[in-house]
Amino acid sequence: MTTSFNPDIGSLGAFALGRCGVRRPEITTGHLADVAMAANLVQVDWSTSQPNLWQVQLSQVTLVQGEPSYTLPPNLLFLLDCYLTITYEGVSTDRIIYGVSRSQYATYPNKLHEAPPTVYWFDRIVPPVITLYPAPDGNATYVLSYYGAMQDSDTNLPGAATTSLPYRMMSPFADALAAKLALSYAPDKYQMLAMVAERSYRAATATENENVPLFITPGVQGYYH
Repeated sequence: MTTSFNPDIGSLGAFALGRCGVRRPEITTGHLADVAMAANLVQVDWSTSQPNLWQVQLSQVTLVQGEPSYTLPPNLLFLLDCYLTITYEGVSTDRIIYGVSRSQYATYPNKLHEAPPTVYWFDRIVPPVITLYPAPDGNATYVLSYYGAMQDSDTNLPGAATTSLPYRMMSPFADALAAKLALSYAPDKYQMLAMVAERSYRAATATENENVPLFITPGVQGYYH
């Protein structure tokens, strides 16, 4: 038994072109250039659909007193969870912090007020910037940890490069690649291939979440004041 199935992008592209009616002996350098472009565009489409677990990465930023804003990596798509590690007199504790909108952040009268940060504004410019409120004070050491959905590695054809996708996403990727290429090489097959790709993607991402219980607790504390 083997578990090494991980076809390179060229093989996946030839398979996808075959679905469009382009047989392997007919493939040209122009076809391969379109395969590379379509493969990267499929990953762009997927990056905007939902948080994909294989893209999630934990990163850290050491905060500086009085500095509220920090530039994050340009390949960061969006933030998931953020927490602050506060070290005071040699003892470290973690505390979750929550995001606010641009409009909410704009309402804060003194954006340079110093205290332990409690919220953040994630500005999705390029590169993205996270701004904390309050700004970190000098009474402790603060390290911001965040789980971010990162951009997938670029798809390159030379050297028989493989994708960075997990095993469960191989078939949806090939299906989506075929549908993307059909727009150029087999418009009459596009609708059918797009339906196959959509069904394949939905089936694969149905389990693209953490298998844990969900608890919903109403905030009733204010009812008793």
